[in-house]
Amino acid sequence: MNNNVFFEQMVLEEAKLAKNLVDFGGKVTKFRGFTRTELFIDDDLAQKINRRKGKYYTFNFQNDSNKLVLEISKAINSLSKDIEKVLIVGLGNRFVTADSLGESTLSKIQNEENIFKFCPSVKSVTNIESTELVKGIVNKINPTLLIVIDSLATTDINKLCSSVQITDSGIVAGGGVGKSEKLFAKSTMNIPVIAIGVPLIVNLVEYGIKGLLCPHQIDGYVEQLSNILSNSIQKGLVK
Repeated sequence: MNNNVFFEQMVLEEAKLAKNLVDFGGKVTKFRGFTRTELFIDDDLAQKINRRKGKYYTFNFQNDSNKLVLEISKAINSLSKDIEKVLIVGLGNRFVTADSLGESTLSKIQNEENIFKFCPSVKSVTNIESTELVKGIVNKINPTLLIVIDSLATTDINKLCSSVQITDSGIVAGGGVGKSEKLFAKSTMNIPVIAIGVPLIVNLVEYGIKGLLCPHQIDGYVEQLSNILSNSIQKGLVK
């Protein structure tokens, strides 16, 4: 796969699933300024809708708020069973603004005795798969939880820079819009994994165009979103 494509597609695109969400057992809660969607995908449903098994939270919002951060932190907390030693990984390429969300978020997370942070960059920069680098860190420090943050792609322009997806199903490093075996998940890392992604790129395939697009104010969006995520993670790791 082309190393210049950095973004995994959003695992759940509710625009396609919304009419069947109730049938799938999903729950949508509306707050002032944002909504929270919860969905549990079991083995049968995973095959039916071609998504990875796990618990998913998706927050769609119009603006930043303390309530949004609180609700995101609750979602993170609900998936964090053991926070004795947490490794937080910021995926992506810091030289590409739309792919720098992971590193920007990590730079704002305060140092704690039980929190370790690592940015492996991307293979096009290091010539080493990020999954292999993270496995090495995991084997060295033996964390009880791995949190992975990355930029995503979406086919729904309404979700661009205004949606956060949190799941314990894992995330593919450099998944882009193709297939990749570079999965960050419990099955590959041997510890629980929480993946946090934000769509900063639109895949224009749904509009009949071959290509990817990001907003011209991407710097400001990355700054805002990394603030939201760093605050949410910090709060979410408090038991």
